[in-house]
Amino acid sequence: MELLVPLGSAGLGLVWGWLAGGFRTPAHPLRTGLVLATATLASGLVVFWLSQIVPMLIFLVAVGVAAVSRHLWHRRLDERFGSPITDKGDSQ
Repeated sequence: MELLVPLGSAGLGLVWGWLAGGFRTPAHPLRTGLVLATATLASGLVVFWLSQIVPMLIFLVAVGVAAVSRHLWHRRLDERFGSPITDKGDSQ
């Protein structure tokens, strides 16, 4: 039971980080970033409220790792195949 809480926090962080790392809106990047940061902080506070500081830190680290991993993956895909956001079907 002592291992379940940190593993659950890490799992939640990895899922949320992967989802958050995939948001790409060229129209309002600052607003999107602020909304995602606020939601991540709120989720971290819920984890802290439920299980204290160590699982919250595990959650935040997992969010960071997953978000950066997905962002870098998207960047590599964009370099290789082109960005679907900026291309908008202009290829001939």
